[in-house]
Parts: sequence; C-alpha cells; structure tokens
Amino acid sequence: MAERNDERLEGEEVEQREAGVGGGGEASERLLLYKETVENLLEKLEVPARVGIRDTPDLVACRIDPEEGHGAIFEGPEGRQAALALEYLANRIASRGREDRKRLVIAVGEEVEEGDQALASMARRLGAAARRMNRPITVVGMDARHRRIVHLSLSDEEGIRAKSVGDGSLRRIVIEQTRSEE
Repeated sequence: MAERNDERLEGEEVEQREAGVGGGGEASERLLLYKETVENLLEKLEVPARVGIRDTPDLVACRIDPEEGHGAIFEGPEGRQAALALEYLANRIASRGREDRKRLVIAVGEEVEEGDQALASMARRLGAAARRMNRPITVVGMDARHRRIVHLSLSDEEGIRAKSVGDGSLRRIVIEQTRSEE
C-alpha cells in the first residue's frame, strides 16, 4: 500500500505542474476529484494502474497506465468498451451536482491527444482516398467522440465531407466528395 501512496503523490505533483494547460493555476478540486474517482473505480475492478489527469481547454484528459499483466480488461475491441464504460461512470460520479462540469476523456496507455491526432490523420487519408477513387468510404465502429474528431478534421478539407448515418451502435461515418466536385 505504501508503494501506491508514493505513486499517488508522484501523480499529484504532475497534476500541480500540468494543471495550468488550458485550466490555469494549480490543480483544481475538480481535477483531484476526477483522479480520485478513476482510481477508486480501477481499485474496485482490481486493476492496479497509474492515473494521470490533465486539464485542457475542451476536456479533462486522463491517461491510465495499468501495471504489467493487469490491463487485460482494456485490450481488444471489448477493451475499448470497458474504457468507455469507465469514462462514463467517472463522468457521472465526479460531475454529480457540480456546476463546473467538464468532460473527462480516458485513454489507456496513450495520451488522449495522441490518439485524437492519429484519428484525425487517418480521416484526412480516407478523405484523400475517397477523392482519388471518386467513391464514398464508410467507417464503422466508432463512438460518438471519435466520430466528432473525424467530422472536425474533415470540415476544413475542400471537396470532402463526412456524414453520420444509422442509429445506436450501428452508427457509421460516410466520407464522400461534395456534389460541387462531381
């Protein structure tokens, strides 16, 4: 248990240093609440992990680094669903009854922005492919946050648009040329 406390103190020092990114000043009560909530949920799941929290202008980014051999719950396609469920629960618990709500986004083993940039890059490549092949390209299996990243990254691309079609878990993105280029 002493080892966990040392890690927690180390994580809190990182929070103090990085909290100003988009949020200003030292670590806020909200950031500490989010971190504590995620740590408590991971403890209940029996997943020892290092949790890092950082405030950005749009969201609160949370990076989870499970200890070796303990991160199986976050692996594979079901692992992404587990991370989204953890994110949902942490948001509900930490935001309950608070006026200063900000969305918590969880990434396992990577920085939130790294994954977002990779996804935006992939969307631009798919947009170029749709333009080159003169055919729409359909992308499936994305949660709402990832679909939004694709939409935003293609919004500045001339002659290409992204639209979401379908409902619920069957919702997908169609990347196509705009009519003016056909």
